[in-house]
Formats: sequence, C-alpha cells, structure tokens
Amino acid sequence: MPSAVYAVGVSAGALAMVGAVLSREQVLSIALVTCIAWMAHLLDRAKPLARWHDPADRMADATRDAWVVRRRRWLNAAAMVSGVCACVLALVIEPWLVVLAPIGAASVLVYGARKTESRRVRPKDVLLIKNGLTGLAYATLVGCVLWAVLPDHGGLWVSLAMVALLVAADAMLSDIDDTPADAAFGTRTVSVLAGRQWARGIGLALHGVAALAWVVLGTGWGGAFAYGMPLTAAAIVLAPTLRRAIDLRSGVLGVAALAWLVLRS
Repeated sequence: MPSAVYAVGVSAGALAMVGAVLSREQVLSIALVTCIAWMAHLLDRAKPLARWHDPADRMADATRDAWVVRRRRWLNAAAMVSGVCACVLALVIEPWLVVLAPIGAASVLVYGARKTESRRVRPKDVLLIKNGLTGLAYATLVGCVLWAVLPDHGGLWVSLAMVALLVAADAMLSDIDDTPADAAFGTRTVSVLAGRQWARGIGLALHGVAALAWVVLGTGWGGAFAYGMPLTAAAIVLAPTLRRAIDLRSGVLGVAALAWLVLRS
C-alpha cells in the first residue's frame, strides 16, 4: 500500500508543480497513475509465474516474502483488477491512454522478472540504470496522462524533469534497505558497490539538484512539493529503514501541495 501512496503523491505533486487549476479530469488522472503504479508494484512483487520468484525478496524480508508467496494468485488478481480500473479511467479521460496499462505491465516484467534459478542480468540489476529507469518510468507515465488532461503544456516539462530527478533519488535511497540481499544476488546498486553512506550522500545530492532546478526553472506554489521532497529526504535518511517513510511522505507532500494550490487559486 505505501507504493500506491507514493504514486498519489508524485502525480499530485506533478500537478502542483504545473500549477494548473484542478479539474475533474485531473483528479481522475491521479487515480489513473496510481492504478498503473499499483499494478506494476504487485506484478513486480508477486510475479505472474511462480518460477519467476526472486530469492532476493526472501533474504530482504523473509516474513513479507512468505506472505506474498502464500497469496501470489490473489495479488496477481489484484494487479489485474488494478489494470482494468486503469483502462476504465483511461477510456473516461482520453481513450488512447488505455495503452499505458499493458505497456506498464510488460515494462515491469522486462525490468525485474527472470526464472528463479537464472542469473540473467535484468535492467533492475544494472548500476544507476535501475534508479534512472524508475525515475524515467514515473515521468513518462505522469507525462502521458497530464499531456491528455492539461489545457496548457507550458509548465509540464519542468514538472516532469523534477519528477524524474526526485523519483530516481528516492529509488536510490530505497535501495539501502535491501543492500545485503542485492549484494548476494547480483543487483548492483550504489549502496552495494560504495556503501550505505555513499548511497545516502548521492541520493541527497540528487534531491539537491532537483531543488536547485526548481529555483532556476520553477514557478508558482509547486515549490511546496519541489522543496518538501528534498528537505524530508534529509531527515528520512537518518532512520534505520527508509522505504516506507519515503513512500508515505511523498503522498503527504503531494496532496498537501495540490491542496495549497487549490486554496491559492
């Protein structure tokens, strides 16, 4: 569930950074992004085929992995329902957006699925590409949806650049929790190769770049999200585990920034 909260936050934050007056279609766009992101998370976690189970998940969190394995079929069914909901929302907003659901499902499987006994290198295992692809995927998903619902695309590109930077930085920080499992099973993250402190430093530096980018390029009240994400990241990195706090704080900041924009309109 925290990953769905993160998707809500990123899509709401992107809208806040664009600065558009909120409409019904834009509210639906947040739901569409969330459904696709949640579908992708469930597919990546549960895997459609049992033989694609990732042993690194067991090492990272044995209790969570056992729960997922017992409920794999239900989780895949939930992913399918989320994908269907995304298609319905897409048809309501703009019919061509319906392609995002199957593309999202296929992309996440290419990104992270392989036979359990295989050591084939996945995009998920490659240094920096892992984080960069996560940021790019979110920026592309949010960008396609907002392109369809926004009457003016003037501020969209700055917003998407911010999304790509902020999500990539959060992905790098989230990898810290899985350092031992990633090291054991060949996933090359900054935390694995350089250590947790370097991963924290580089992740915070990326957040800093995003904040500076907003200083130069940003306008309006979207700064509540653009500055809030780096500032809260600086506090979160002191926690013993990062991922859940990273996900939840995005949702809080995104919704708060969008609410502030509505109040100021």
